[in-house]
Amino acid sequence: MKSYSVVSIILAGMSVLATPVARAAATTYTDLGNFASPGNVEQMLYSSEYKRLILRNSGSAVRVVDLTTGAISSPFLANYSFNDIDLTPDGRYVFAADYGGENIGYSTPSNIHYVHRLDLLTGTWETKKTPAIAGHVEAISGDRFVLSSLDQWTTFTMNEWGTTNVAPIVSTSSYGGSTGYFSTSAYAGDIEYDSSTGRILHGNSGLSSQEVAAYRINGNDFFAQESTGTYGTAQGYGGSVVLSQDQQSLYYGALKVEALDVTNTLQVFPEAIFAATGDVAFGSRFYYDAVTGLPIDDLGFSTQVYAIGDSGPEL
Repeated sequence: MKSYSVVSIILAGMSVLATPVARAAATTYTDLGNFASPGNVEQMLYSSEYKRLILRNSGSAVRVVDLTTGAISSPFLANYSFNDIDLTPDGRYVFAADYGGENIGYSTPSNIHYVHRLDLLTGTWETKKTPAIAGHVEAISGDRFVLSSLDQWTTFTMNEWGTTNVAPIVSTSSYGGSTGYFSTSAYAGDIEYDSSTGRILHGNSGLSSQEVAAYRINGNDFFAQESTGTYGTAQGYGGSVVLSQDQQSLYYGALKVEALDVTNTLQVFPEAIFAATGDVAFGSRFYYDAVTGLPIDDLGFSTQVYAIGDSGPEL
């Protein structure tokens, strides 16, 4: 028997902790309990290692829920606006991108940006300035992270936490006269880090051509790899960018592609997918067999905000 720890929040303000349980070919979704959500929730992370649920609201605050005791932390506040949070592969640290704005059409920030780091082991919250654009963040390790811009044409930077009050850019590429910025030629969108292959996967948004592209990390720098292409195999999809828990698949809206080769389409679902294990994919109301794409059951509520445990299925 496999069990998956999954947390989902109904955006109306009530959260539900539940576990889909797979037995042979049958899968059920069992409600384990619920509690009131502390404000609106835009994004969630769950650390299986530390039994912590991290909640980001629509801009100003991050809270932590101890799922062992039920205690909810006081809010950790942004200097400008939290746009993204991410958990390190070992489940210990949470990085938060505090977006200060951009000079549209250029790679340089228009304001100071900040990056915050929460240590789930000690409960320590730290804040540092960064010369990079803190749009989206993907945690590489406890002291390295990737930031991407929010402007129309996306740039990447590799950054270090460091020992001073500034988290520096350590990538060496250059774009628009700014050292450390890698030009992806990708349009807006979101990113996921595949720690099993050391690749950044990007799905665009807001462009007439829907595209997925992959970038390899070598040391502190980025190198373009395969892409679904202009008006290519990802055309007509998008709306979410989700790496499955087992890091084998990327979901771009209703489209499922192979994480190791984003040009390889694996499945198309009836709706956009917002979270996935290796076996189960979660839409806004229904959840599906991740391999066949067939619906398994109705969640009984509607949500696009999920948190799946980082430790993987337990046998």
